[in-house]
Amino acid sequence: MRIKFIFCILLIVALFCSTLSVSALSEPVDQLPYETYVYDVQNEADVIPAAYRVEQVLRASDWGMENFRELAEVWYDGEETLYFCDAGNGRIVVTDTNLKPKTTLDSFMFEGLSETLSAPNGLCTDDQYLYVADTGNARIVVFDRQTLECQKILKKPTISLLEGDYTYVPQKIAVDEAGRIYVIANGINQGLVELDENGNFVTFLGAPSVVPDLMEQIWRELATEEQLAQLDKYVPTEYNSLLMDENGFIYATTKSSKSDPLVKLNNNGNNILDFSDTFGDAEGALRETDRPFYADMALGKNGTMALIDSEKGRIYFFTGEGELLFAFGRNASQDGTFYTASSLIFLDDKLLVTDSSKNTVTVLAPTDFGSLVLKAVDAEYSGRYEESYTLWNEVLKQCSHYPMAVLGLAKIEIRNEQYTEAMTRLKVLREMKYYDQAVAGWRDALIREYLGWILLAIAAVVALLIVVPRVVRCTALYKRLVATQTMQEYRYGAHVMLHPFDGFWDVKREKKGGMRGAVVTLVLFILLYAIRAQFSGFLATGKTSDEINALYECLMILVPIFLWIVANWCFTTLMDGEGNMKDIFVATCYALRPYIVMSIPLLIMSHVLVEKEMAFYTLGNQICLIWILGLIFFGMMTTHNYSLSKGIFTAILTLVGICLIIFIALLALNVVQDTVNFVRDIYQEIIFRTY
Repeated sequence: MRIKFIFCILLIVALFCSTLSVSALSEPVDQLPYETYVYDVQNEADVIPAAYRVEQVLRASDWGMENFRELAEVWYDGEETLYFCDAGNGRIVVTDTNLKPKTTLDSFMFEGLSETLSAPNGLCTDDQYLYVADTGNARIVVFDRQTLECQKILKKPTISLLEGDYTYVPQKIAVDEAGRIYVIANGINQGLVELDENGNFVTFLGAPSVVPDLMEQIWRELATEEQLAQLDKYVPTEYNSLLMDENGFIYATTKSSKSDPLVKLNNNGNNILDFSDTFGDAEGALRETDRPFYADMALGKNGTMALIDSEKGRIYFFTGEGELLFAFGRNASQDGTFYTASSLIFLDDKLLVTDSSKNTVTVLAPTDFGSLVLKAVDAEYSGRYEESYTLWNEVLKQCSHYPMAVLGLAKIEIRNEQYTEAMTRLKVLREMKYYDQAVAGWRDALIREYLGWILLAIAAVVALLIVVPRVVRCTALYKRLVATQTMQEYRYGAHVMLHPFDGFWDVKREKKGGMRGAVVTLVLFILLYAIRAQFSGFLATGKTSDEINALYECLMILVPIFLWIVANWCFTTLMDGEGNMKDIFVATCYALRPYIVMSIPLLIMSHVLVEKEMAFYTLGNQICLIWILGLIFFGMMTTHNYSLSKGIFTAILTLVGICLIIFIALLALNVVQDTVNFVRDIYQEIIFRTY
């Protein structure tokens, strides 16, 4: 009996300990101190399953050493060693990839003398050397990677372009395969300082561009020379981190709100990175319009990029094409959050983040959802498209509204020539770039497969356009229809469209046009406008048909037309105009005839043209608009028998009158609302006091 009791106690203890060990290994995703999000088609932050979880948070005490003081950077040599810059203690802490300490580098011998590091802020490695930006001593120290013996010390270089007493404080460094060293140095804002392997100055590379705001430019145009002398000059800001990829491109970040926060520099120092760099608040709508303050970036093995925003404590993941995979993190005191995130690095799929205020090393590991996303991106990046397609579908099963999964599937479908399916997906995302590719592919495939039928259809349509009108004209119904007054007035609109002066004169004085023809023209205009608004191509409108309210669109075009008619009548009655409101209405409606003629061709163009060809569609729209506005103006001139100068003056007054009508209408609406609210308040007060 006693043995059974002891056995039960031991079993309970074992189960309890196993539960503790499992809970210690990983924090439940739903208990993370931050949310993971992306942006939806409305630019609203959309919460998705967590992509990274907090695996562990390390401090110096966990390694049995003195507390860190300002962890400035972490570096992974790609093999088996991690390096941490402990700037406040003037040391480099070296660990293995399991985060077990190997050694500490704080002093060394060089040319028989004992040297120490002072506030090292940056480092990097190549196949043979460890390069350390010894910031406090204003130099770069080069060590052997294996023995950590000092090989050389690169002091302040001579730069003829700068004054001899210029400030040189190296902060961050990168090295290419040829041994050239690229340095971010405090006090130098001409860009990166490029040095040869012996520390001699070569050139400046990629000075950050500065874009002054509009008010500042206006002020500088108006300011006197004395005032200009007191203003800060437009000077490039300094980079704050840099990283070289395997192809020799240099990525650099800056905290300035007037410069690109992230650049990718080629050998000529030109930024070849082109994607959106502004992110907002994860707690709802996109409210923050300021640019991120990237402290550091890391490159993943699958073309991904991770950037840390030290101001908000957020980490942003991008694909190599600049598409946001997800973002998470915030500034707070809990493990997994930051006070001043200073650096980050990939360790396989894990992410190591240093905090210079908390003096911690946070290890973030991908969740199941995050692993699926990264594997899908890796498969696509590596050309394993079938595998990537399967993985993206798995991602959608876990998060049906994840936009990158939909985009990933659409890109693979474009590659597999499944253009219709891709276009359907991309419309939902409002993704114009790849939708354009899908339309181009769909059009080319359609032409290749059905070219003969397309040519035959075109020939048939042309033949019908020639034959059918001749046949119709011979019918008795057509002859009776043409003989009606309404049809004659409507058909005269074609003459007005091409000969406005004669046409509008005859409409007003020879009675060749009238109210019935104007109404038919207006009805056809509204109908075609509604059709184009609802069914124009996605590349032309940027909207799907579900987003468009045709009735609202028609009201938005009819209101300006009727405001023009009313305002023009108000002023021309005071300026000896010969036309009444009916004449103005008729002339304005006849001026809409070009839209009826051009609508169907423009509607077809919106569906078959790709983005590069949309200039023709835009040109057609502009010609139609200018044509209509010209007809409205000449119709007003002819109707009221005005000269050109008086017509221009009247048109300006009419536009002013439209503004006045809108103002009075809004004022009246406000008065009505106040009156209704007043009556309602009185009624509620009476009810309250009565009952």
